[in-house]
Amino acid sequence: YEFKPGQYVIVTPKEIEAVRLPSTKTIDIEQFVEVGEIDRIYWDEPYYLAPSGKTGIEAYAVIRAAMEKQGKVALGRVVMHQRERICALEPRDNGILLTTLRTHDEIRETSEVFDRSLPRPSAPMLQIAEKIIEQQDAKFDPSRFTDRYEDALRELIAKKKKGEPVVSSEP
Repeated sequence: YEFKPGQYVIVTPKEIEAVRLPSTKTIDIEQFVEVGEIDRIYWDEPYYLAPSGKTGIEAYAVIRAAMEKQGKVALGRVVMHQRERICALEPRDNGILLTTLRTHDEIRETSEVFDRSLPRPSAPMLQIAEKIIEQQDAKFDPSRFTDRYEDALRELIAKKKKGEPVVSSEP
């Protein structure tokens, strides 16, 4: 780990293993907030959260209903893949959506990136851009967006299963 330019601390895999947290399969709720209070930049990975069997189903139902009634999101901690993650729990349909959150130190200050002053756009150019936006205005439909790389991999696998030759395209 480089802690100063040119100065490193060497950490072995065994030392890293020693700091891993065991998974307790529980979520520690620390507070409740309005969903609008969480800037979208902090939202990371979503997961559906459901009770395992009959264990905890009543507590799950009670906390879910109370959060929905009050319009609140729970913030807590959960261990996933030997790493503690901050998470948000929110009512979703008849269940709860757990979304891992990025921590403050994982987010760069906008001033580090957007430190340049932008030129003021001319009125005609702004009108053209607005017209393009109007022409392409639509409702969000996630089914319209696919992972083209994954589609290409599936196609490659299908061809190989059939015994067809796979030809690389030029970059």
